[in-house]
Amino acid sequence: MISLNLLSPAEKLDASLKWNYLIVRNIVIMLLVLAIIISGILHAAKIALTNHADDIRRQAELISAEHLGANNRINTINSIITELQTIQNSYKPVNPVMNAILADIPDGIQLTNFRLDVSSQQVILVGKAETRDSLLQLESQLKQNQIVKDIEVPLSNLLQKSNINFNLVGTLVIE
Repeated sequence: MISLNLLSPAEKLDASLKWNYLIVRNIVIMLLVLAIIISGILHAAKIALTNHADDIRRQAELISAEHLGANNRINTINSIITELQTIQNSYKPVNPVMNAILADIPDGIQLTNFRLDVSSQQVILVGKAETRDSLLQLESQLKQNQIVKDIEVPLSNLLQKSNINFNLVGTLVIE
């Protein structure tokens, strides 16, 4: 086999360098084109995501505007419930107190008005006693009671012998 060498070693080196340069240049150009394509895709994705975020923000504003009245009503109801819970927590049952006072009412006494005010700790008994003795018995039983203190029968009531209209005011002892 015959090998012809038409190029000198310097020309061979120069041709090899040119060939390598063309390969590297084509690779760099392809990388630049690829980078431009990727940046275009990323830019389009950014625009799409921005538009989508704006749509979501607008929808959230519409929803919050639609439900603003409902949210205000819910907040009002929640505050009312909180106030009711406060009232319930401070509630003291008066049935045992009322029953204890009414159990001390002797025969011959007719109550026309019974007022039990826990906030001012006051009990008011208005009624009619058949006799002075039944009125005095009512007074003594209420004084012996551990729930009512400082109860006094007005002197004008004690001057009458029968059919006495009375108005007794006492102080409650409630913890």
